[in-house]
Amino acid sequence: MIQEQQSFPRAEEALRLLATAVGAARLYPPASPMPAEAVARFTERARDVAAQGPIRFRIDPDGFRIGDTVVAAGNSQVVGLARALHSMQAGLLVVAPGLTDNEAEAFIALVNSDPTAVRSEGGPRSLLAAAGVTHIAVVEVSLKASERSGLLGLDLMAAPLDDIALELARSSERWAISTGPGTDEVALAMDRMEDATRGLALDRVASALMRLDEQTRLRVLGYSLKTDSNGQRMDGALEVIAHMKPAALARLLTLVAVQAGTDPRRIAGALPLPPETIKMLGLMLSDPASQEAPSAADADVGVPAPSELAAEMAVPIDAEDVSRQLASASPQLASGRALATAVVVSRAHPDADSVYAIGASLPQAARDGAF
Repeated sequence: MIQEQQSFPRAEEALRLLATAVGAARLYPPASPMPAEAVARFTERARDVAAQGPIRFRIDPDGFRIGDTVVAAGNSQVVGLARALHSMQAGLLVVAPGLTDNEAEAFIALVNSDPTAVRSEGGPRSLLAAAGVTHIAVVEVSLKASERSGLLGLDLMAAPLDDIALELARSSERWAISTGPGTDEVALAMDRMEDATRGLALDRVASALMRLDEQTRLRVLGYSLKTDSNGQRMDGALEVIAHMKPAALARLLTLVAVQAGTDPRRIAGALPLPPETIKMLGLMLSDPASQEAPSAADADVGVPAPSELAAEMAVPIDAEDVSRQLASASPQLASGRALATAVVVSRAHPDADSVYAIGASLPQAARDGAF
């Protein structure tokens, strides 16, 4: 995860500076320059540490953790900050790139508020959103009943993955049967997320997608590709599908392509794929002879009719654009490329050497998250 790749000392310094700014706002009068100076020091350090991705701190009753590592252990101001947030039922603190002084000041004012009043007014996350704060957020550990139904009635940061999975499937079905402009419930749910938590929420929904059986995942993809009366696809669901692990996504695309009678790369072109995933799919889908042929059970999965999907995939592939995206793919995926190459070779030459090559490639590919 991004936060675990950050330098612990720098992340710890940012947390100490935040705790100091909270204390300064509480101790000094509004006319004093000390609170503003403390905020400026915190936001400068936070922007620096979060430049490569959000900083995420787990909130314990008496401190903070990054992964399993306790941060700023024994610092009284940091302990006080943790206790204040924990009393508001916050379980995670997230700082995203682009934090401003005004957002930090609003967050600090919240921390210094009465916890009972904060909870009675909807909780810290709700109050921060109302104040326009999007680059620093908390995720609450308690679930509150929602007046909304479906996916929009779930807290994507806290709801059980199985619940999210069920509503994701249902929302795609509602999209598919709509006769007018469709309602992209996934996109609406994601749009409610703060910048600081959107990436986390997207990861959770993608994980929830993998809780569904393969047939249901195929339906979700097929339904999401259907255009509504405005010619729009269910882009929110397609973004979630694009977050699947490359190997699982390659199989999903191949099975749906069989139903549609088209090239899986054409279907991939409809997804908002990050460059590194495009690179991996390019390796996995480039050689049809190396792909595992779908079984009869795979073919009969009840996705939309092949003629419907084929019509959706009629847009020509922009080969130049694909090439540009492939060229910009991360060079850090050498381990994934090595594993993919070893697998392709093993299918053509199933001998002891090819098995050994796969075994030698697996550990590094697993460490790099290439699956």
